[in-house]
Amino acid sequence: MIHKLKTFGVFYLILISSFSVVSAKTADSTSYFYTKYESEKELTYIPNVLKTDVYSIAEGDLPIILEHRFSDRFTLEGGVGVLLPYTSKFLSLGAAAELNSHFTNTQLGYSFLMEPKLFYKYKTELYQCFIVRYRHYNQLLISEYGYGNGAEFCVGKFIIDPTLLITFSWQKPLGSDGEYKYYNSVLSESGSGKQAVFRITLSIKFGYAIKQND
Repeated sequence: MIHKLKTFGVFYLILISSFSVVSAKTADSTSYFYTKYESEKELTYIPNVLKTDVYSIAEGDLPIILEHRFSDRFTLEGGVGVLLPYTSKFLSLGAAAELNSHFTNTQLGYSFLMEPKLFYKYKTELYQCFIVRYRHYNQLLISEYGYGNGAEFCVGKFIIDPTLLITFSWQKPLGSDGEYKYYNSVLSESGSGKQAVFRITLSIKFGYAIKQND
């Protein structure tokens, strides 16, 4: 588990650093979210961004997400997704949680996501967030709640949004044949390591700014 945490931490730092360099090299006079003109006290920003999450797709959940900016420091993401009929072994990378090898998904399902974000005042691309996500498989319902830190970078109107998340998932099998998707091996011996699961995972979203507010 410690090795997984270190791997996630190093990967996340490399991800943030790489996107920062790309964003800085392509930056122009108008930032992605907003530009403040001190003399005129004018505020312009792009309030709506359409996104998807490539890490979520690797997990078998294809989301369509809309992010709306209410102010220069607060945004809200909401999305719906399609659970694809496959089970990805990529999930085994999730630190502090392991994939149940007996879990298989052969039918389409659906998911919902809500994620409010609060951006830091003096470092406008960095934010902290809370996540609520529901995934409804044909034999399993997962309710996930978590906290994360991330950054949003702009390359023109294209958005790159990596986030490191700490989440708590509650799993409810549907029917007698339902299987858990994740388990925590540390807790499994006590019998409580399947229904309630702790995870440290990633979100890597890519988006496009679809509306300019001047």
